[in-house]
Amino acid sequence: MLRRLWRRARGNNAASEREDRDRDEESALPLTEQVVRAIPEEISVDGSSAQTGPHKRQAVRKSKSLDSFSVKAVTAIFLECGIVVNDLPDRQIALTHPLHWAVRKWKNPLLQSLLECLGQWRGNVESVDEKGMRPLHAAAEINNLDAFKVLQTHGADVHAFRSDRNAGDQPVHSAAFECSMAVLKYLIPESNISEDQEFVAARNLQGETPLHCAAYSKKKPTLQITCVQYLLEHGAMVNTKDKSKGDTPLHIACRKNLIDLVKVMADIRPEEFCQAMQMTNTYGKTPRDLAWKGTISMVTLEDQQKLMQLLLDRGLPCDIEGADGGSALRLAAENGDEELVERLLAGGALIYPDEVGCTAFLNATAGNYVSIMRSIYGKFGRTLTMDAKDKVGNTALHYAAANDAAEAIAFLLSLGAKVLEDSSGRTPMDLAIFHRSQRSAQAFVDDSEWRKHVMRPSRDYDSILLGLIQFLPDVVSSCLDKCMNVEKNLETPDKSYTEYDLTIFYPPEYSDTKQAAVYMAPMRALEIMASCGQDKLLAHPVCISLLERKWLRYGFFCSVVIMAANLAVVGLLTYILMSSVETDLRPYLLQKSHKNIATHNPSALNNTPIEELYRRGHNHGVAGFDDDISVLFLALSLVLILFMEGTNLFSKGLRYFKDWINYVGFLLFISCAGFLISFQLQGQGRDDRAWTYQFGAVAVFLAWFNLMRCCRPFGTFGIYSIMFFRIMKTLMEVLLFFALLIVAFAAAFCVLFQSQIFPDRYEFHQYQSSLEPNTLRTGHDTLFFSGFRIGAMTTGELDFLSTFLYPLMDGMLEYPTLAAIFYAIFLMLMPILLNNLLIGLAVGDMDAIRNNAAALRREIQVYLHYALERLFPAKLLKRFQDETISYREYAEEEKSLLHRIATWLQSGSPKQSDKAGTTNTTDEVDAEEPIIISKRNRQMRLKSLEPSLTKLERELEPDELVYHKLQQLDNAVQEQAKLLTQILDELKRRPPA
Repeated sequence: MLRRLWRRARGNNAASEREDRDRDEESALPLTEQVVRAIPEEISVDGSSAQTGPHKRQAVRKSKSLDSFSVKAVTAIFLECGIVVNDLPDRQIALTHPLHWAVRKWKNPLLQSLLECLGQWRGNVESVDEKGMRPLHAAAEINNLDAFKVLQTHGADVHAFRSDRNAGDQPVHSAAFECSMAVLKYLIPESNISEDQEFVAARNLQGETPLHCAAYSKKKPTLQITCVQYLLEHGAMVNTKDKSKGDTPLHIACRKNLIDLVKVMADIRPEEFCQAMQMTNTYGKTPRDLAWKGTISMVTLEDQQKLMQLLLDRGLPCDIEGADGGSALRLAAENGDEELVERLLAGGALIYPDEVGCTAFLNATAGNYVSIMRSIYGKFGRTLTMDAKDKVGNTALHYAAANDAAEAIAFLLSLGAKVLEDSSGRTPMDLAIFHRSQRSAQAFVDDSEWRKHVMRPSRDYDSILLGLIQFLPDVVSSCLDKCMNVEKNLETPDKSYTEYDLTIFYPPEYSDTKQAAVYMAPMRALEIMASCGQDKLLAHPVCISLLERKWLRYGFFCSVVIMAANLAVVGLLTYILMSSVETDLRPYLLQKSHKNIATHNPSALNNTPIEELYRRGHNHGVAGFDDDISVLFLALSLVLILFMEGTNLFSKGLRYFKDWINYVGFLLFISCAGFLISFQLQGQGRDDRAWTYQFGAVAVFLAWFNLMRCCRPFGTFGIYSIMFFRIMKTLMEVLLFFALLIVAFAAAFCVLFQSQIFPDRYEFHQYQSSLEPNTLRTGHDTLFFSGFRIGAMTTGELDFLSTFLYPLMDGMLEYPTLAAIFYAIFLMLMPILLNNLLIGLAVGDMDAIRNNAAALRREIQVYLHYALERLFPAKLLKRFQDETISYREYAEEEKSLLHRIATWLQSGSPKQSDKAGTTNTTDEVDAEEPIIISKRNRQMRLKSLEPSLTKLERELEPDELVYHKLQQLDNAVQEQAKLLTQILDELKRRPPA
């Protein structure tokens, strides 16, 4: 066949005749040389005729393993077996390592031919591929038993090592790793146990046995278990260590959490299994350590717990401590396995801390496993310390608070656990606030000693209460509920009262020196509520009652004093300025006018009106203003106002500058000071009227304007002040945008309406008796004046006839068409659109202010009281503290006139109270209700039952009688409700009249 192939490839008769002549000589040569001689140089791998020149033999390259002689021989053998090398996707591998390729492709006849034809080249049997594997390793890896036998027959070494950088496995290791059972059973036969040890105990270069490799296998669990079981039954040792890590096969199985594998090892080799459980590897880890610590993230929790149960079933002691200080009890508690914990405790397990000092009890606490905590405490109750700390100072309460374990916190507090600080000075409540653990914080509040927990100093927030206000307001609401106790006396309603205990508002501050001073400013807590926007907390009845009480004690009087001081400034400033205008400014202006006439038009001095002007300017008969006492009082009032502004700045800090209204006070002081200084200099002979009265005009405006700001603490009319400033702020924001339109129209009108013209019309000049040049002025001479004119027109002062329509009709506009278009656009955008937009925004702002009026009033009062308390001396503040820390409010207590006035000024009505968080609304009747019995009538009928309820409450008797009466009343109400429903249904069924 090879000869025919050669002749077909050459296609040359001369070559055929020459080979016929040499037939006898070639028959005496070995088969390999016959094959090589039969392949010409021009033959390609696929057997076709190759091209000559630089492109010949393009498909075949010499490999590192085979020389040209072997490549030719291998190619010929492939062709003999019907395989065209050039058609193979992995032809390079087939030529480089033909034996490996034949083994992996299960081409056993090809393998046999290669070994027979290349019998004199025995290096191929032990050749290695790129992975360092010999053909025998490849056969063992893929479980190709026939190829394995063929290779072994041709001299392959069954104990040869892989020449790679890994473990240096023998073929038996490769078979064990891939669970190649056919090869394993061939190497380790069933019958001959004495010869088994040659392969069962074989070690690779890392000192691993086939059992190690089987444990490392990634095959299916069933196949892996079959392989391990076969090795164990034929003498494989469970307690054999490797050289690299010192691991036994049991270490590997426990690390990978192979439960069934561990069970097989324990069942077949029980004695060696127990020995291996106590053996440590190079890192000091036992199989138990690897099973109970390092695989939580790799396997399911259920599998890990099953493995622990299995190890315990095989005799592992429960109280053994791991190399890292861990224990089975700690890990079982961490995973929440209550059944396993009970078994470990019953078996004598002890509490060992790990490397960070964490015990099983702390792990159970962090996981909120209260039942496990109870079991551990029941076992070690006398020796277990509730306040034990780990190496960073965390107690069980710290673990529970950081992990939102509310039930664990309640259990610990019931056992008397103390609230301690960790090494950084943080308490469990600090951690609860930091982690936003509302349930944890609520568990502390639900404790009987909740005030101590809430009032503790805090390193991060100065006080726990302040931190709760900022980040956990719902918990603070629960605290405030506990600060209020309502006692109702139905027999004597006038003795019903509400008791308030505001101790939590006076917590000690945090101090680095551990000397905590009593916190004397409860308004700081309310101030943080206001600054953080916690309106619900400020609306709580406790906070409202505290604000009302402080308002009645000193807030009302201080607000009245502040208002009186501002009124004094306004009155004195107005009196001084108006008197100066009458006695000084007016004569000065008349004299200046007379002087200018005399300079520029002397002939007009003889006119009677000009003489009257001179008389009014020089002989007015009004005495000059010289009231030094008023000026002194004004200066003192200004100092008081400046002091109050400084106090407000000190209390609010940087927030003071965020509210633009606060700048009014400083501008008022500056303008008043400028007016007084200029006024005094003018009295000393200096003519500073230009500055005096300009400062005075600004000062008197700001003084009256500032009164609106001072009205805000008073709820009666302060709401209107808030509305005004809110709408004013909205107006300024809108005008910042519409200023673009104002400039646009000002520039356009400055061009189109620069000046009117006298038209080129005969009729116009016939009917105009006199032409005045002043009639041509339009008010748009410059861009500056045009902007003022546009602003006035925007507010409605259009002067439409004289400024636009008449000039347009008379032809006095140079560009009438474009001027008419721009004027129409202006009318649509500015007076109509802008005004309607401002009205809509103002209405929306007023609705929002009405809805939030109570919240805004409370916020203003909080800042007022906070600023005032920072000015009070310690004794006075202590006195106010004693009056507000605990008190009672009686429902039927008669209020004094001053009390009613103060309440009216605070909230707008002496009867209005927002403690319940509701507002009084007027009942409205549905306009669309076509039924005779309206909503108002139904409410009146239900309201008629109130006297019966009141009478019943006053005549309360023993519980059973009360219950029966209430039941009768409830039945009566239900009957009336049914009757009303029937009437309504009947009316609906009637046809309309």
